[in-house]
Amino acid sequence: LALALHEKGGRAGVIYADTLTLLFEGIARLTEKNQPLVESYYGLTSVLPLLRILQAECDTQSRKIFKQFEQERQVDKKIQEIRMALHPTKATVGERLDPRELDTLLGEVTLLSARTELYFMFLRRRVEGDAYSTDDVSASDAIQKLINGCELSRQRQEVVQHYTSMEDFFMRESINKAVHLDKADHHTSSMVDDVFFVLNKAVRRAVSSASVGGVCAVLSHCCSLLSTDFLEIFSNKLGAGYSSGSIDFSGVLQGKLTSTVQTVSNLTLASSAADTAAVKAAFLITLNNIEVTMQNVKKLAQDLDVECKRHLNLESDESLSKVQTCLEELN
Repeated sequence: LALALHEKGGRAGVIYADTLTLLFEGIARLTEKNQPLVESYYGLTSVLPLLRILQAECDTQSRKIFKQFEQERQVDKKIQEIRMALHPTKATVGERLDPRELDTLLGEVTLLSARTELYFMFLRRRVEGDAYSTDDVSASDAIQKLINGCELSRQRQEVVQHYTSMEDFFMRESINKAVHLDKADHHTSSMVDDVFFVLNKAVRRAVSSASVGGVCAVLSHCCSLLSTDFLEIFSNKLGAGYSSGSIDFSGVLQGKLTSTVQTVSNLTLASSAADTAAVKAAFLITLNNIEVTMQNVKKLAQDLDVECKRHLNLESDESLSKVQTCLEELN
């Protein structure tokens, strides 16, 4: 089906996610059709062996889908191009992957992951209740062990790892472009809105993958970009406004803006260049940009807290702790 419909129709960009969904729907129909018969003739505890048999075939078929997906979408090639872009050599100078080429691919990867998580949720629901448990193990533990050990789960983890690398590159390149094309407005500049448009898009796309590991990895990259690259841009701009005196910008994005601004207001301009209206305006715009950035970071963290609880499986203490730690780091 994937080969027949490739580059045809309006859903060509997500054809492999649609193909995987058809596989899951077929298994779901088989399960719903045969589960009552199995329970009637072999007992409730025989449902797990039925799911194991179906999962073995699911692993075989999903392996073909993921393999074809990686080949047709040239995932390995793109990962290699990203590595060369981040660590360029003389031979690769000037060759750089356009992040816009990754946009559609990133969406399809998150869809593959999300559909897989829905399928795993279906498996868990089929054995809910103590009636399916045996004397030595609960049904929920048994089905979770089946999920964790299956080939489909391994394939999903592998594609999510590729996704986080591509998403990190997408954020970095898009943010660098936003900074390069920065234009001053009356009180702020275009850079902040553009940067947070990119970050919002990336982290929400990660949440839509329904992968706790993927979300935590993208949030970690997001925090790193804000606390290093983006903070350095602000530090350089503020430092250029005053040629004397020293200002500690290390805590600007960690909630210390008020004290920093008070320190700045008490400094005097020590050079003729800093006395110009243009320098003053640029300095004030940078301060406004920092304030807007802090508001955006707070709103992003609050919104993500709601989105994660809505879309992620946070029933285990480990998953919940991971997400909370990442959100606290962002906040």
